[in-house]
Amino acid sequence: MPGVAAGDSEAWGARLRLLTPGPAEVPQRLRAAAVADIHHHSTAAYHAIEEQVREGLTEVMGTGGEVVLLPAPGTGAVEAATRSLFRPGESVLVVRSGRFGERWADQCEAAGLRVRHLDVEWGESVTQARLEAALRGEPFDGVCVVHGETSTGARADLSMVGSCIAGRALLVVDAIGTLGLDELQMDAWSVDAAVGAAQKGLLGFPGLSWVALGPRARERATRAGTDAYYLDLDRHLRAMRNGTHVCTPAIVQTVGLRESLEELRAYGWTEVLCRVQALSEAFRRSAAAVG
Repeated sequence: MPGVAAGDSEAWGARLRLLTPGPAEVPQRLRAAAVADIHHHSTAAYHAIEEQVREGLTEVMGTGGEVVLLPAPGTGAVEAATRSLFRPGESVLVVRSGRFGERWADQCEAAGLRVRHLDVEWGESVTQARLEAALRGEPFDGVCVVHGETSTGARADLSMVGSCIAGRALLVVDAIGTLGLDELQMDAWSVDAAVGAAQKGLLGFPGLSWVALGPRARERATRAGTDAYYLDLDRHLRAMRNGTHVCTPAIVQTVGLRESLEELRAYGWTEVLCRVQALSEAFRRSAAAVG
């Protein structure tokens, strides 16, 4: 329907479907479950839901670390990781292979970090040779990599990236575009921190994001000197351990994500990834066939 905005769909007697990377289409059954009951965030029932979500996310992200849930879009979680794990004047290497890598570099500069860009042609992924050459040039406090660039479709080989860095710097990953769609093994691949959000491959609502922290990242987050409050990961972790919140959480989004994670787990994570791969290959073949 040309010229019809999503908000106008009811007037036309139709419901438009979202065929975008994110926000993705949320199945009706998950939408209904998310609002079946309205919880207060201080109740034991809601705390149990949050714990179920955190447990599910550690499974999806392949980590035994801690997960901080944030009532923010993915950009907010990237900002939280940047300002909580690094301090003004520290040095980071940012791989820029698309729009979201460029945005991350901008956020690092806004946080007062010394930023070196490792630019990769759009549509390509960073190679081992280029990464090793950049790491030989100077010491870095952190390396920031987007796992799957939504703007180009390119995917970084995180296993290779983690091996190259080998603990010389904190490896922080934006996995917003890949969670639920591609494998992530934070602990096995030496990823210190990873950012996720609900509205893409996990079929959740926009407005909920998180940062998963391994031991080294958790220790870095406790240092004094951050200029963040709302996005201070250490503050959120301390509140979580005390059974409280820094601010009102994204309640409906969290309940919805719990439902989605349970459904995907029941289907089987290996089966989910195999299905995504099969659909991707089928789409590419179809696109090639029509030119």
